Amino acid sequence: MKSWICPNCESNNSETSLCDVCDFDPLVVIRAFTISKNYIFEGEEILITWEIENYSNILLEINDKTINVSGVSTYTFSSKRSSKLKKIFKINIRVFDVFDNEIEVSEKFEQEVVVLIKPKINKFSVSNTKVLSGNEVTITWDILKYQKLFLCVNDIRKDISNLENIAINPTVDTYLYIEIQCLDADLILKTDGFMIDVFNPIELSFMSDKRYIVQSEPVKLFWTSQNATLIKINSDFDSFKKLSSNGFIESFPSKECSYKIIASNDVETKEDIIHINVFPIPSVSNIYIPSLPPLLNNLTFPKIDLESKIIDVQDFNEFSKFNFHDIDTYKFLAKTISDYTSNNKILNLIKKRIHD
Repeated sequence: MKSWICPNCESNNSETSLCDVCDFDPLVVIRAFTISKNYIFEGEEILITWEIENYSNILLEINDKTINVSGVSTYTFSSKRSSKLKKIFKINIRVFDVFDNEIEVSEKFEQEVVVLIKPKINKFSVSNTKVLSGNEVTITWDILKYQKLFLCVNDIRKDISNLENIAINPTVDTYLYIEIQCLDADLILKTDGFMIDVFNPIELSFMSDKRYIVQSEPVKLFWTSQNATLIKINSDFDSFKKLSSNGFIESFPSKECSYKIIASNDVETKEDIIHINVFPIPSVSNIYIPSLPPLLNNLTFPKIDLESKIIDVQDFNEFSKFNFHDIDTYKFLAKTISDYTSNNKILNLIKKRIHD
């Protein structure tokens, strides 16, 4: 008869079903036996765990290898492969009761682990992640150890097993990745994905209210744009940044210059230039007024026969004292003189000359 030590009270017992001191039942209880994965890729690890009560020894068998794991509750397993075919590892646990008798373990505590050949991704890239709508994007890859490859573009799946690159022309934002079917299992792996941002072409219009101005006058510059994320205008005098998509500015150039508008987004830049001619403000340094010629020296009159005394008519009715010829002559003379001057002094002087 074998004796055994009670794990509960540590008393020595004969081979009975219960502890002589505390009535502890030595029956083995296997509460759990699990592995973290049923498959691993070569070089990866799985964790084997168990929860067992009332045992003396626990042995872990992995194929033809036996490991004593008494006193612990976990074991880490890893495997490397050289074969091109999948490799299956059978994992069993053997449990001995406190009397060192091996108990019968249920089949549910037997596990299988498949070690797979891991696909090798040497390269997976795209030529651009930001493009104009309709422009070409080239996708290239270098993947080894696979059964099939599928390119997924916005959830559209295409078999690319026999290709090394492919070109697409996206017109909307596009997400893509590659699905890899493993060599020796119906297991699909996914690569990291790429998001391709697609931009519409920039549309730009740039105008001014005038192309010729005089210094100190303003010029207004107008613009409209679409699909641009940054608008700025530069000249020799001004710099306007972070402008809105549509608008106008006012500037006061002091000399001839050009204004350049720049519209851009992440993939495209458009420019336009307006040239403004600026004329200086006219200035007057002095004003020259020529002197008037001597009026009297330039006056000539036809010789007129008058009586020795000056004709002096104060009232039109007094014309009756003269003959008709004299009256007409005086009227003509008075009109002629009045066309040149209204100065009494000059008139008197003219009268005197006529009389002389």
